[in-house]
Amino acid sequence: MAGLVYRRDMDAVRARLTTWWNGGDIGRPVMQIRIPRKEPHPGVPEIPAPDGVTAPWYTTRSFDWDGPGAIPHHDHLLGLPRLNVIQWTAGSGAEPGWHRRWWPLFHKTFERGKGVFIGVSGSEQETVERLTALKREFGPRFKRFMFDLSMPSSESAERLLAQMSTDW
Repeated sequence: MAGLVYRRDMDAVRARLTTWWNGGDIGRPVMQIRIPRKEPHPGVPEIPAPDGVTAPWYTTRSFDWDGPGAIPHHDHLLGLPRLNVIQWTAGSGAEPGWHRRWWPLFHKTFERGKGVFIGVSGSEQETVERLTALKREFGPRFKRFMFDLSMPSSESAERLLAQMSTDW
Protein backbone atom coordinates (compact mmCIF):
# COMPACT_ATOMS: atom_id res chain seq x y z
CA MET A 1 0.00 0.00 0.00
CA ALA A 2 2.21 2.78 -1.23
CA GLY A 3 0.89 6.24 -0.74
CA LEU A 4 1.03 9.29 1.42
CA VAL A 5 -0.63 8.97 4.79
CA TYR A 6 -2.95 11.48 6.39
CA ARG A 7 -5.30 11.41 9.34
CA ARG A 8 -7.78 9.02 7.69
CA ASP A 9 -5.09 6.31 7.58
CA MET A 10 -3.69 6.64 11.08
CA ASP A 11 -5.26 3.54 12.67
CA ALA A 12 -3.80 1.31 9.95
CA VAL A 13 -0.48 3.15 10.13
CA ARG A 14 -0.37 2.77 13.91
CA ALA A 15 -0.92 -1.00 13.60
CA ARG A 16 1.82 -1.37 10.95
CA LEU A 17 4.29 0.77 12.90
CA THR A 18 3.66 -1.20 16.08
CA THR A 19 4.33 -4.43 14.18
CA TRP A 20 7.53 -3.00 12.64
CA TRP A 21 8.85 -1.53 15.93
CA ASN A 22 8.29 -4.90 17.59
CA GLY A 23 10.47 -6.61 14.98
CA GLY A 24 7.63 -7.83 12.77
CA ASP A 25 7.50 -7.96 8.99
CA ILE A 26 5.13 -5.51 7.32
CA GLY A 27 6.36 -6.42 3.84
CA ARG A 28 8.43 -3.29 3.25
CA PRO A 29 10.55 -0.73 5.07
CA VAL A 30 9.00 2.22 6.86
CA MET A 31 9.44 5.63 5.25
CA GLN A 32 8.92 8.91 7.03
CA ILE A 33 8.69 11.55 4.31
CA ARG A 34 8.74 15.25 5.05
CA ILE A 35 7.30 17.57 2.42
CA PRO A 36 7.15 21.36 2.59
CA ARG A 37 3.64 22.71 2.10
CA LYS A 38 2.58 26.09 0.83
CA GLU A 39 -0.99 25.40 1.91
CA PRO A 40 -2.76 22.64 3.82
CA HIS A 41 -3.52 19.34 2.11
CA PRO A 42 -7.14 19.30 0.91
CA GLY A 43 -9.34 17.97 3.69
CA VAL A 44 -6.57 18.17 6.30
CA PRO A 45 -6.56 21.67 7.82
CA GLU A 46 -3.40 21.07 9.85
CA ILE A 47 -0.45 18.71 10.03
CA PRO A 48 -1.85 15.42 11.37
CA ALA A 49 -1.05 14.86 15.03
CA PRO A 50 -3.30 12.00 16.14
CA ASP A 51 -3.37 10.99 19.77
CA GLY A 52 -0.86 8.30 20.62
CA VAL A 53 1.66 8.82 17.81
CA THR A 54 4.57 9.83 19.99
CA ALA A 55 7.62 7.93 21.20
CA PRO A 56 6.01 7.03 24.58
CA TRP A 57 3.15 5.35 22.70
CA TYR A 58 5.46 2.59 21.50
CA THR A 59 6.23 -0.27 23.83
CA THR A 60 9.69 -0.80 22.35
CA ARG A 61 12.86 1.21 22.50
CA SER A 62 15.09 2.86 19.95
CA PHE A 63 18.47 4.45 20.45
CA ASP A 64 19.89 7.44 18.60
CA TRP A 65 23.46 6.30 17.93
CA ASP A 66 25.50 9.31 16.78
CA GLY A 67 28.72 9.40 14.85
CA PRO A 68 31.84 7.30 14.43
CA GLY A 69 32.79 7.89 18.08
CA ALA A 70 29.76 5.80 19.06
CA ILE A 71 30.83 2.73 17.05
CA PRO A 72 32.65 1.10 20.01
CA HIS A 73 29.25 0.88 21.77
CA HIS A 74 27.59 -1.04 18.92
CA ASP A 75 28.06 -4.52 20.42
CA HIS A 76 26.74 -3.35 23.77
CA LEU A 77 23.64 -1.82 22.15
CA LEU A 78 23.02 -4.98 20.13
CA GLY A 79 23.03 -6.97 23.36
CA LEU A 80 20.23 -4.96 24.96
CA PRO A 81 17.10 -7.14 24.70
CA ARG A 82 14.58 -4.28 24.91
CA LEU A 83 16.31 -2.28 22.18
CA ASN A 84 14.66 -3.03 18.84
CA VAL A 85 15.82 -0.17 16.61
CA ILE A 86 19.06 1.77 16.30
CA GLN A 87 18.85 5.21 14.71
CA TRP A 88 22.19 5.83 13.00
CA THR A 89 23.31 9.42 12.59
CA ALA A 90 26.72 9.55 10.93
CA GLY A 91 27.85 12.74 12.65
CA SER A 92 29.36 15.99 11.47
CA GLY A 93 31.99 15.61 8.77
CA ALA A 94 31.36 11.87 8.26
CA GLU A 95 29.78 10.17 5.28
CA PRO A 96 25.96 10.36 5.39
CA GLY A 97 23.96 7.68 7.21
CA TRP A 98 22.99 5.89 3.98
CA HIS A 99 26.64 5.61 2.81
CA ARG A 100 28.10 2.16 2.16
CA ARG A 101 30.80 2.84 4.77
CA TRP A 102 28.17 2.03 7.43
CA TRP A 103 26.73 -1.05 5.72
CA PRO A 104 28.80 -3.59 7.71
CA LEU A 105 27.34 -2.07 10.89
CA PHE A 106 23.83 -2.34 9.46
CA HIS A 107 24.40 -5.98 8.48
CA LYS A 108 25.55 -6.74 12.02
CA THR A 109 22.56 -4.89 13.45
CA PHE A 110 20.14 -6.90 11.30
CA GLU A 111 21.91 -10.17 12.16
CA ARG A 112 21.16 -9.43 15.80
CA GLY A 113 17.47 -8.91 15.06
CA LYS A 114 17.37 -5.12 15.34
CA GLY A 115 16.02 -2.51 12.91
CA VAL A 116 17.95 0.49 11.56
CA PHE A 117 16.57 4.02 11.23
CA ILE A 118 18.57 6.31 8.88
CA GLY A 119 18.11 9.47 6.88
CA VAL A 120 18.46 9.41 3.10
CA SER A 121 18.95 12.76 1.41
CA GLY A 122 19.45 14.15 -2.07
CA SER A 123 17.41 14.94 -5.14
CA GLU A 124 14.44 12.77 -6.04
CA GLN A 125 16.60 10.67 -8.41
CA GLU A 126 19.49 10.43 -5.91
CA THR A 127 17.07 9.29 -3.22
CA VAL A 128 15.71 6.55 -5.49
CA GLU A 129 19.27 5.47 -6.40
CA ARG A 130 20.32 5.34 -2.74
CA LEU A 131 17.25 3.39 -1.66
CA THR A 132 17.73 1.02 -4.61
CA ALA A 133 21.38 0.43 -3.63
CA LEU A 134 20.33 -0.31 -0.04
CA LYS A 135 17.62 -2.71 -1.25
CA ARG A 136 20.12 -4.50 -3.50
CA GLU A 137 22.67 -4.80 -0.67
CA PHE A 138 20.32 -5.88 2.10
CA GLY A 139 17.75 -7.93 0.19
CA PRO A 140 14.96 -9.19 2.50
CA ARG A 141 16.48 -7.28 5.43
CA PHE A 142 15.73 -4.02 3.59
CA LYS A 143 12.31 -4.27 5.24
CA ARG A 144 13.95 -3.68 8.65
CA PHE A 145 15.00 -0.14 7.68
CA MET A 146 13.10 2.96 8.64
CA PHE A 147 13.96 5.90 6.41
CA ASP A 148 13.67 9.61 7.09
CA LEU A 149 13.32 11.37 3.73
CA SER A 150 12.78 14.94 2.62
CA MET A 151 11.09 15.47 -0.72
CA PRO A 152 10.44 18.79 -2.47
CA SER A 153 6.74 18.13 -3.09
CA SER A 154 3.93 15.66 -2.53
CA GLU A 155 4.11 14.80 -6.24
CA SER A 156 7.77 13.80 -5.93
CA ALA A 157 6.97 11.77 -2.80
CA GLU A 158 4.16 9.97 -4.65
CA ARG A 159 6.51 9.21 -7.58
CA LEU A 160 9.14 7.88 -5.16
CA LEU A 161 6.62 5.62 -3.42
CA ALA A 162 5.24 4.37 -6.73
CA GLN A 163 8.71 3.62 -8.10
CA MET A 164 9.96 1.94 -4.92
CA SER A 165 6.79 -0.06 -4.28
CA THR A 166 7.12 -1.95 -7.58
CA ASP A 167 10.07 -3.85 -6.06
CA TRP A 168 8.64 -4.51 -2.60
